Amino acid sequence: MSVSEIPEEWLEKLNTKMGADGIPHIRRPFEAISTWTRDNNCSICLDSPTAEFVFQWFKVHSPDGSHAIGSLFTGVYFFDAYFWKVSVPIAYGTVQLNALDQIVELPEFLRNRLMADRERLVDYLTLWTNALDYGFGVDDLRGCRKLVGFAAELAAGADQELRATVRLLTESRHANSKAMESAGLATEMFLKAYLARHVGLTELEAKQLSHNLAKTADKCKRVKGLIEFERIAQLINVFPAWGARYKGNDYDNMRLWVAYSVAQFAAATFTRSLTDRDSRAQAFGSR
Repeated sequence: MSVSEIPEEWLEKLNTKMGADGIPHIRRPFEAISTWTRDNNCSICLDSPTAEFVFQWFKVHSPDGSHAIGSLFTGVYFFDAYFWKVSVPIAYGTVQLNALDQIVELPEFLRNRLMADRERLVDYLTLWTNALDYGFGVDDLRGCRKLVGFAAELAAGADQELRATVRLLTESRHANSKAMESAGLATEMFLKAYLARHVGLTELEAKQLSHNLAKTADKCKRVKGLIEFERIAQLINVFPAWGARYKGNDYDNMRLWVAYSVAQFAAATFTRSLTDRDSRAQAFGSR
């Protein structure tokens, strides 16, 4: 039998194992092809009949709709007094993505207005590269040995808060001010995850930092001198004092936008420090 012919019995055993390991159905055909080629020292093109057979097999043996291609991550862009969802699509191999195509719901006339406004376009591209690098970067880090222990726990919590921020800004016509709290928590946890991963910040040390974002950002900058943490430090005054979360304050859309932007930038800075995902040079010509 050729190594390019994958037996169904092998797929059944692997599928059972991946189910026990909690691997999402949409990832399983890729994992199967990767495992088979690694174990058999061969290669399989994704447009080959063998790959097509594998994808079809998993589609038949999965819940309806579980293999629908969605977004790897969803960010937000504030434009024309509205929070627009920005999709980071699932993509494999070498692909070229048009940043403006990812604001799926943006009407053509607003798209043209955005393209004609250089300052706003740069603003959008900054958000897009941060969301893009984070979406692909955090996917790279799932199950990766580069991120374990306390750092992994912090990163997982930060990811939840960042995605919660996006939902709170976009789930209704009016942004939910709770997004301010979620964005602040996401920023704090990404900064502490950076310290935990790069200098071994402990849980006790993280508690001692409390919610002091200025002090935490300064500690991050001292690790490798990244200027990104200077920018974060300049913007964190957008977040209210920690006790304000008990007061049910309302925040205007622009302040919520800045808060989310800081959290998204902190997220991208964290994943860029651990992966090769950095699209800034491609988007702007230099870093």
